[in-house]
Amino acid sequence: MAYYLDPHEPENTKKDFQSWDLIFDLDSHPEEGELRYQHISRMSELTLQLIDEHLVSEFGFDIEDMKIAWSGNKGFHVTLDDQKYRDISHSSRIKLLNHMKMIGIIDRGLYNDNNQTVNPVCGGWKKRYNKVIEDTVALSFDQNALIEYGYPKVTAKKISDLLEDEGNYLSLEAGRLKVLMDKDPKILTAVKKLCKKKRKGLIDSIDAPVSTKKFGIFRVPNSIHEKSGLPCVRLQYEDLKSPDRIIEAMWDTLGTDLVEINLEHPVTIEYDKEYELEPGIQTVPRFIAIPALIKLTSSIGR
Repeated sequence: MAYYLDPHEPENTKKDFQSWDLIFDLDSHPEEGELRYQHISRMSELTLQLIDEHLVSEFGFDIEDMKIAWSGNKGFHVTLDDQKYRDISHSSRIKLLNHMKMIGIIDRGLYNDNNQTVNPVCGGWKKRYNKVIEDTVALSFDQNALIEYGYPKVTAKKISDLLEDEGNYLSLEAGRLKVLMDKDPKILTAVKKLCKKKRKGLIDSIDAPVSTKKFGIFRVPNSIHEKSGLPCVRLQYEDLKSPDRIIEAMWDTLGTDLVEINLEHPVTIEYDKEYELEPGIQTVPRFIAIPALIKLTSSIGR
């Protein structure tokens, strides 16, 4: 939401612009074979990851200042609702997004360059990098386990062969990366790529322009999504831990009373399960009726 000098003016100009909300939008299409309930569950987990590991842990934002909403179709919105966030500059917002997407983070920024040692007492991407190193050491006895963890086959073999030597194993276990640098500097690059790969779900879901652009159209709570027929609903932080609560919030928003509708074609509505409706007159809860009618009148659908 943008704030202007006089919000009652029918047409505001850029010179009347004062500030705009800091919003994080997570969007992702359902994966192949993924039902609505599973999609909501996956996206709510990513939203928790965004809040817990970035917004709170790294940036120091307060959960109490966050307005959280299910968009009604592909994901969640997190709005920082306080003037101090609205005053964050455009360039600073870009830096926040770049950090979360691991853009511009160089290799030596992930470890101590002087002695090439991972710092176990760290946060942010250094902490995640350190976790990958720890996991790599733990899995080094099993080349297939390294491959399953995400390493390319060739890299997994290099690591496994290298750490067969007890001295090398103990050095890397202690966080000394020189053993990898001496063997093949590309291994450290592979570690960094794997660190980012393990955050791919969140990185790919963040819609960066929503956080950085001053002007745009954004769905408000209680409005109905024109494709899914489902409502955008306001949520509490704890609701993200239960897809059932999110579905119940949509039901409460649309209504649970029974209504009669006349369908010309069959339609399927997804919530906690698939609700299949046949053509003809149907008596169904309003939270089924509204998305059914919208999907039938939409040329796009879900």
